[in-house]
Amino acid sequence: MVKKPDKKGNSSGVGDSSGTGGAGWTGMAAAAGAGAMAVVIAELVFVRGRRRRATQTTRGSA
Repeated sequence: MVKKPDKKGNSSGVGDSSGTGGAGWTGMAAAAGAGAMAVVIAELVFVRGRRRRATQTTRGSA
């Protein structure tokens, strides 16, 4: 099947093969990555706080 050129002389398939489109996934992927990092950091802060509280209570009661 031969694609007809547009007014600029480009075939109709040129618009589909350009690398700058990204189909809108770049922003969503960045948001998902940032959200995942926020969850990991929150978990680390939570666990560190629990360990610190646990060591403080056992030292005082021992």
